[in-house]
Amino acid sequence: MRYAGASKVTSPRQRGCSGLIAVAVVLLLNAAPAAADGDHSAGGLAAQLRAIGEQERLRFVGLNRLGGAPARAVGDASPLKQRLDQLLAGYNYLVTVDDRGQPATVRILGRRLPVAEPPSPAPVTVSTTRHGRHHLVSAKIIGRNGMATEIMLMLDTGASTVVLPQSLAAPLGFNPHALTDSVARTAAGSIAVRLGQLSEVRVGAAHATDVAVAFVDDATLGDGSLLGMSFLERFDVRLEDANDRLTLFAR
Repeated sequence: MRYAGASKVTSPRQRGCSGLIAVAVVLLLNAAPAAADGDHSAGGLAAQLRAIGEQERLRFVGLNRLGGAPARAVGDASPLKQRLDQLLAGYNYLVTVDDRGQPATVRILGRRLPVAEPPSPAPVTVSTTRHGRHHLVSAKIIGRNGMATEIMLMLDTGASTVVLPQSLAAPLGFNPHALTDSVARTAAGSIAVRLGQLSEVRVGAAHATDVAVAFVDDATLGDGSLLGMSFLERFDVRLEDANDRLTLFAR
C-alpha cells in the first residue's frame, strides 16, 4: 500500500457505525488468522521489522503472516518508506498514520495474490462520501448474468471479501444452490454467509474481474455493504481523509 500524506485508515475496532459495521465484520474465510497486537514471531524478516519498529516507534501487526520468511538485505540509512517497500515486497500491507501524518502502524495483510486480469493501468481517483469517520464510494457490481447494479460501498480493509445484501444475489444472476454456505466470524459472534464470485467490480475507471463476494441477510447487514480486500488487494490504495478522495494504483 502507498502512503498518503495526511491519510488515515481506521481499523474495524475503531468504528462505531450501526448495522453490521458495528460488530466489525472480518470475513476471514479464505485468509490467515488475524495477528494479535503483541505478535512475537521469531527470527528472519519478522525480527528485522521488529527492530525497525523499536527504532522508528512503529507498531507492526500481522508479523505471523510472514511465516518463516528469511531476513532481507536493505540499507539501514534508506528512508523508512523505501525500507518497508523492500522488506515487504510481495506482501500486502497497510500503513496507518497518526494525527500529524506520521506512520504509526504497519498492518501486514498477507502475500499478494495472483491477479487473473491486470487492473486499470493508470491511477484512478474518485471522490468518497463520508459517513462519520468512514468513506463510501460508488461502485458498479456486475453479476454472473452480466447484469450491473450501482451501489454505495464502505471501504473496509478488515473484510476479506466484498459484502452485499442477500437480496441482490438473484438479480445478479446467482442461483441459490450454486452459492456456498459458510460462516463468518465477527466481533459479535458468527453469522451465516453465502459465498460466490462476481464477474466484475468497477470503481470509477478501476476494475477487477472474478471478485469474491459474501452475501449476508439484509436485516443482519443493515446499511453495511462493504468494499473489502477481494477488490482492494488488486491495487495499491491511497485514502486522503482531508480531501475525501480515494486513489487506486495499478500493480
